[in-house]
Amino acid sequence: TLNGAQKRLSDALEKAEKRLKIETDNLKRQRISEINAASGVKISAAENEARAGLFKRREEVRLEVFEEARKRIGEFTQTEKYKDLLIASAKRIREQMEGQCAELIIREADKKYAAEICSYLGNSITLHIDNSIELGGITVKSKNGEMMIDDTLDERLSAEQKWFMENSGLVIE
Repeated sequence: TLNGAQKRLSDALEKAEKRLKIETDNLKRQRISEINAASGVKISAAENEARAGLFKRREEVRLEVFEEARKRIGEFTQTEKYKDLLIASAKRIREQMEGQCAELIIREADKKYAAEICSYLGNSITLHIDNSIELGGITVKSKNGEMMIDDTLDERLSAEQKWFMENSGLVIE
């Protein structure tokens, strides 16, 4: 019958439309998922690139700041106040070592202050020149060799760099 044929045709058409809708929805979800994945990769790459740029700039800032600091320290070591700093350091170290100072280590450029520094550290102190000390300051070792105090400007600047990186606000998370 014609009505039966139309009904079967209508049912078949309805089934085909439902299947098409399901396949279309699945295809949309798959395409959206692919777009999201591709976007995620691009975003991740952009974040990594930006983070690398920040790390690079942070290192540039650190180098600029501490190169300027090294320059100013170099200028400071040419003043009378530098000699005062060395003497104050020697006095402080002698107290900490309770007079057990045996060896004074300084850089070549500070040899001119050695006799005066030694007068604050005590008798029978041995002087050593250490060319690894670039900026200045003093290191003192005890008689028994168990204690050493490094009060060089190199060490102070190194400690400041650590502090700077932790407290400068240039932390990258």
